Order: sequence, then structure tokens, then C-alpha cells
Amino acid sequence: MYNANDSASDTTADMQRELEKLGLDNSILKASSPESPTASTTRFSMSPTASTSRFPKILTLDISGHKFKVSRDILEAGSGLFALQLSDQFTWEPQADGSYFMDADPEIFEYLIRFMRRPESYPLFYDQTKGFDYDLYRRLEVEAEYFQVNLLTEWIKSEKYLQAVKTVTTSVTSHIAGSASALSIGRESLPQNRSQQYHFIPQVNKTYICPRGISCHMGERDRCGMACIKARGGLPAEYDEHFSTQIIVFDKQITFDRAICQVE
Repeated sequence: MYNANDSASDTTADMQRELEKLGLDNSILKASSPESPTASTTRFSMSPTASTSRFPKILTLDISGHKFKVSRDILEAGSGLFALQLSDQFTWEPQADGSYFMDADPEIFEYLIRFMRRPESYPLFYDQTKGFDYDLYRRLEVEAEYFQVNLLTEWIKSEKYLQAVKTVTTSVTSHIAGSASALSIGRESLPQNRSQQYHFIPQVNKTYICPRGISCHMGERDRCGMACIKARGGLPAEYDEHFSTQIIVFDKQITFDRAICQVE
């Protein structure tokens, strides 16, 4: 005679053996045991071993009204603050539009995001005319320290960026206006990292005139003897004046050391 209880027992035994092969606790079968009053309504299920983050893989950040769409992995890896903010230790509820609000400077935050996305290179804020943007570096340092972007914070604090740009004076030359070399000044095409500064100095050149008109005495007063002095008749010595301009050229070249801005 067919016994339903024996069949159920055999089925339960088979399931126990299968669970043992998988290394699972067979206590989960109690819910489906025939003796259980809720056997007809209980289903066999397995819970995941690791909980998934309640934050989406792509987050929209609302930084004081400016939206930034960023990967959660980028934020967690690049910022100690975001790693904590996106953990289970804090409750960070999204706004009605799904974005997550944070009160920070959006202009500076953009530079932080750039570095977190590409942490191989530090930012260089330099203009050939104005020089380094010290105010921007100061503001970025404050925000980087707040968001715990440690590599960037230490790089700015140590002022490593000052070593990235070097200005070298390659030559200092002078020319007398009217000469062939002076006429060519300013005609050379210069690259962007090179500049020339010109200083013009007016000059008056005097040439001694021999009172007897002897050519070898011209410009050489010491060559005139008593005869020349008598010929001058006690009058002051005469000089021929001519005007010229001395041009001093300072050639400067700016070099960029790329290695300083690379993360070691």
C-alpha cells in the first residue's frame, strides 16, 4: 500500500543529502516539513551573503544648485568623506528629483571631481601673464581637506606646483639703434613659452674736436699737444654731440616640468 508519509520522508531525506553536498544547514527544511502547520504556504529561499548598497551606481549630486552626475565607485575611491557618506553608517536621503544635496562650492567641487576621475595628474593653475593662481589653490586646498582627498591636499600644502613652472633668462643682449642687428629686433617669431622684454636707454655720445682739425686727434683729446692748446686760445674744448639709443633685450623662456604634476 502507498504511504504518503513514507514518500514525504524519503523526499525530505533526499533534500537533506543535497543540502549537505552544498554545505548548507538543513535546518531550513523545517519550514517545509510535513509536520509544520505552515508547510503549504512556506517557500524555500536563500538570502544573499552580502548586502548591496542602497545608493545607485550613478549618483546625481546637487552641489549648492549645480548638478554633477558621478559614478559611486569614483566618489568612494577618491574621497574619504564620500566613502563614509555612502556607507551604511549614515542616512543620506535623496531629494524629490533623486539627487543628493551637499552644501559646497560648485566651482571648486568641479576641480575635485576632475581629480577623483583622473587621479594620475595634479591641477596646474598658471597663466604666463598673471603667474600662479594662489587664491584658487588656497580654496581648492580647503575643499580637498574637507572631502578628504588626501593626495591632492598634501600636494597643494607642500606647494609642489611652484616647482612645475620655471622661468629661465636665456640671454641678455644690447644693441645700438641704427645698427643692422637693431633693425631685426622684434621680427623673430617666438613660441608661446618664450618672451622678450625691451628696455630703451637714450644716450648722448660726445666726440672731441681737435682745434687744429688733425684727424688722428679727433676723439682723442690726449693726443693734442701745446700747439693744439694754443690754437684753442684758452676756450673750452669742443665736442661733437650725436644721439643714440641703447636697447637691452631680456630673453625669457618658461619651461614646464610635467613630472611634478604626475602622481607618483
